[in-house]
Amino acid sequence: MIRTLVLITGLLTAFTLPAATTTGTIAVQLVIYSRCNVQAVSSLERPVIDCGQHFSAQPRVTSEAYPGDASSRITERLVTVEW
Repeated sequence: MIRTLVLITGLLTAFTLPAATTTGTIAVQLVIYSRCNVQAVSSLERPVIDCGQHFSAQPRVTSEAYPGDASSRITERLVTVEW
């Protein structure tokens, strides 16, 4: 029993030594853009969103129309903005 515990302890120690001596670097870059401008052209169109003229910073905008109350003839819209 003692031999088994010593063997397990020795194996665990042998496997953790290379992890302690491994070094490296990770290249990370964070780009923060200026504020986004949101312009609602009309209530029937999707809003125009400009985030500093950077293609990668432009959000995905989707719009769905839902029929509203028939008596008031108001149509509801759901506009989703995803970054």
